[in-house]
Amino acid sequence: MSQTLDTQIHCVKGLSKVTVLLGSGSMESTTALRIGELSRRVGVNAHTLRAWESRYGLLRPTRTASGYRLYGPIDERRILAVLKARQEGVSVSVAVRRVLQDERSSLVEPTVLPVGPDGASSGHPIGVHAAYIQALQRAADRFDDAAAHAALDEAFATLALGDVVDDVILPFLQQLGRQWADGTGTVACEHFASQLVRRRLSALTLAWGSARGPAAVLACPSGEQHDIALLCFGLLLGRQDWRIHYLGADTPASDVQEVVDRVAPAVVVLAGTREEALAVALDNIGGVSVCIAGAGATGELAAASGAMLLSTRQQDAVAQLAQVLRRPAVGMRHRLER
Repeated sequence: MSQTLDTQIHCVKGLSKVTVLLGSGSMESTTALRIGELSRRVGVNAHTLRAWESRYGLLRPTRTASGYRLYGPIDERRILAVLKARQEGVSVSVAVRRVLQDERSSLVEPTVLPVGPDGASSGHPIGVHAAYIQALQRAADRFDDAAAHAALDEAFATLALGDVVDDVILPFLQQLGRQWADGTGTVACEHFASQLVRRRLSALTLAWGSARGPAAVLACPSGEQHDIALLCFGLLLGRQDWRIHYLGADTPASDVQEVVDRVAPAVVVLAGTREEALAVALDNIGGVSVCIAGAGATGELAAASGAMLLSTRQQDAVAQLAQVLRRPAVGMRHRLER
């Protein structure tokens, strides 16, 4: 039995667990497990799993907008590790404490002191966010899927989703972009990390279908290929019960307008790195409140178009959108003649 558990623990690391059919017709692996499936996989009844979750904090599921718990690979790995310890005669409470302590010590090192240009330590430990970014960078440099998933598992388990987005994922991807730009990184490394992050984030979009709040259309203008930040924003909005219509990268303004006409959203969010592309899109979308975000979104463009300029910190931008619902439509200069 012990050998079987060792094999299971090894196989769980970094794996994607649930296959869902996406609207595009393709199959995408995700990490979301309902408790019944998790129970079947690990051989522990759901009642016991819930007790371990509430009593010891062993499991840290995410929740859909309708309240369903979704568990990931880190939860499965923790359960298997506890079961292995139990076989060695350790009590559940002690086993859980050991598993969580071992996990924290192996993934984050918050006591590392950064060294400045003069070779002197700053005297301040690296924070947990920086430690996660470091772990992701090491994994990306080695093209190590399992290590990257383990770091993300821990981040999602210990931090709020907004903090994972604002303080871990986006800074990590920006760091990779800078490395590519200055020649210290490679396109392959950036693509590897971006696609891995995209797969993890896509798993969380499963909750979008259960939202009952106001609708938002999210798109990048024509020619804009970088949409992970917009995907992150959609996840944060979804947690606030917004109904998300996600169009993603490289979306013509005419297509955005068609969706607006069909679903009558409360707001359109356009995100892009080029001001000109955003300006063209704004000129061709009407009859709806519009917000702009990204490196190409400027105060001047917002003022000229009547759009709302969103904060670069996504959690603050989510709060800004609440204002859209309390004031006359932004950017509703005209309904386009079609």
